[in-house]
This record gives sequence, C-alpha cells and structure tokens, in this order.
Amino acid sequence: MTATCPVFIVLSDGDMRRALVKKLSALGYQPTPFVNGSDFLQSLSFLPAGLCIVDLDLPDMKGTAVLEDLLSMRRDIPLIMTSSTADMRTVVQVIKKGADDFIEQPFSDKILLATVEQACLLVPARAERHQEKIRAKNCLQSLTAREIDILQAAQTEADNRVIADRFHLSLRTVETYRARIMKKCGVRRFSEAVSMCSLLREDSLRS
Repeated sequence: MTATCPVFIVLSDGDMRRALVKKLSALGYQPTPFVNGSDFLQSLSFLPAGLCIVDLDLPDMKGTAVLEDLLSMRRDIPLIMTSSTADMRTVVQVIKKGADDFIEQPFSDKILLATVEQACLLVPARAERHQEKIRAKNCLQSLTAREIDILQAAQTEADNRVIADRFHLSLRTVETYRARIMKKCGVRRFSEAVSMCSLLREDSLRS
C-alpha cells in the first residue's frame, strides 16, 4: 500500500468529508479536504502529486468540469469520481472523459480503500511524466523559431543534410543549431531533445 500518497478530497457533504479524512489519516495517507471544486483547482499550482476524490455534484460546479480543468493543468493527479445518484450511463461518460475510476456513495470501506490504493499506484509514473513535460516546455520556450524548426524536422528526418537542404542552410549551420538546442535543453544527446518535442506533441493530441 502506498500509504504516504496525498489524497485530495473534494466533497460537499461535510460529515462524509470529515469521515473520509479521518479514515485515510488512520491508514497513513495524507488527506487534504476541499469544500468545492474551485478551491481545489486554485490550489493545483502548489499541491504535490497525489490522487483526488471528487463529487460529481459540487456546490459551485460539476465534478466533470473539475476533471476537465484538472486534465488541462495537471496529469500527475489521478481522479476518482464519486456520487450517490449517478446511473451507469453517467459512470461510463465520466470514465470516457478521463476519470480513472468511479465509486458509489455511501462508501463501502473495502471498495473505497482498494480504489484509493490502486489509484495511488498510478501516481509515481504520472508524476515523472508530468516533470518531463515541464522540462520539455521549458526547453521549447528557450529556443528560437529556427531552432524549433530544426528540432521539429528532426522528428521525422534524422539526416542533417536533408534538414539543411529543406531550410536552405549549410550542414555546419544545422550542426551548430543542434548543439545549441542540446545545451539549452540540458541534454547530452540530440535524440533526448527530439523526445521532449514528441512528448509535448503527444500530450496536445490527447487534449
């Protein structure tokens, strides 16, 4: 069990929220309660990687809206949606939108704890990928327009001479651009910079 995993609890029912905090704390988790969706979303900039349990019907917004905003801001926080009124069609739609799981209220201790434990196992890999994405964004933001052209061209063409011909540059100029890109991105191999560019492209296609 990943008992040190942070768990963000976004539930409108105060009694249920407090009971869940108490239960998870006793098991070694790190629960943080939120009364509504906007408070949780506004806190994302300083929250660590973890998982969140979000009510489908919050006082200020739908849980699906929280899910959409979360996916656009943080990919290192798996989301478990919960509700006391959702039918099977709603559950399927929530999962299709990107939720990692769904649990029905009132919570069954066995199902709740198994779901939380399973979601916590997703956090390390997602946190690593999230950090890779941040490094990739910082890398691309440091590059000039021409350097970005060279980097993007290298995604489909490994031959420097072909890239040079494409942009009407000398071979040495392309090699110089590659060296600059590697230095700005803090990598030792140009292929690592290419992978950064590919990572951001993959994420944009998922969004």
